[in-house]
Order: sequence, then C-alpha cells, then structure tokens
Amino acid sequence: MANVRPDVSFWNSPRPNFLRSLLLIIINVVCSFLRYVSELMSRIQLDLERLPSSNDSLTIYRATGKLSLETVSDFIQRLRPDPAQQLVLDMSGVSFLDSAGVGALVSLFVNRRNHAKTFALAALPPQATAVVTVAGLQKLLPIHKSVEEAAAAKQS
Repeated sequence: MANVRPDVSFWNSPRPNFLRSLLLIIINVVCSFLRYVSELMSRIQLDLERLPSSNDSLTIYRATGKLSLETVSDFIQRLRPDPAQQLVLDMSGVSFLDSAGVGALVSLFVNRRNHAKTFALAALPPQATAVVTVAGLQKLLPIHKSVEEAAAAKQS
C-alpha cells in the first residue's frame, strides 16, 4: 500500500488567510452586536423615587422610565411591601407602558386592596392612558390628573 499524504497545499495558499480574516470579521460583528444589545437592555429601566411629601399614611412615588416586561419584577418588589395605607404612583415620567406593566399595576392594586390598603395612579402620559384604556382598566384603577388630586381623594 502506498503511503498517502494529505494535500496541504490548500492550507499553504492565500485562501486560508482569507477564511481566517472572514472568521475574525464575523466574530467581531457578533461581539459588537452583543455589546449593542447589552447596552440597549441596560437603558431599559424604571426609576422609582419616594417623594418627600410622603408620610406614614401616604406614600407618593414618582416613576421615571419604562414600565415594561424588563422592569416589572423590580417594580413589584419595590412597591408591594410599602407599609403606607395609601399609595400614589406619579406616572408623569413613564415613557413607555406595555401589557406587562399594566399587569403589574393591576397586581399591585389587587394586592393592596386585599390588605385593606389603597393604590392610585396620577398624571398618566398619553401613551400610558391609551394602553390602560385599551385594556379597559380605567374603571378598575383609580386614575387622577395630578398627584395632588390623587392625594386629596385618598384622604377623604
């Protein structure tokens, strides 16, 4: 039997350099895409600020950012344990509300009602108002034009 040697001339030709370069370009593009997606995900956030006008019986939070699938878990974990009898959420800074965000609002409302506490929304931006209306929840959730109106309604 003759000694068979593989043809290595292909690997010594300029073609493998082209394939290596192409592979490095593909890896670089994929890494850049993953960095971009990671940066986009880090921008999807919801900040909750407890306003100084809050007291033992009334807590007012201002939400800023997106109340969406990516942020609802932290939203619920932060607001659900609030001990105040009355909770008002200022939504004027919410730039986006999706169905998961609406679900979180309803969940918080029901949880507080089951514990004989109240929850109200104030200053909904147009996009959030449209989502709540389409979901048919404007009659379930107490919605007020301003934080002051919501706080006054809760005290009476």
